[in-house]
Amino acid sequence: MALVTPEELKNEFKKMLSDKSPGPSGTYRMLQAGDTDLQGLILIFLNGLWGCRTQPTEWQLSFIQPIFEGHSKDKTDPAS
Repeated sequence: MALVTPEELKNEFKKMLSDKSPGPSGTYRMLQAGDTDLQGLILIFLNGLWGCRTQPTEWQLSFIQPIFEGHSKDKTDPAS
């Protein structure tokens, strides 16, 4: 179980679609624009969770609901 590297974190931030963020508007843009100090703190946080094999209670209580994205797509297809 390898820890997340700074390069992996930067690559994932680059993949984020800045106009498709969950929660408050601009969340992904803030992460993408963050300097190395912010990214370092996020890296420490994520690796700390990974190393301790734990997660915040709020994450455990969250509910993920799939959203159907197309009228012409098959509703049983996970890609829709």
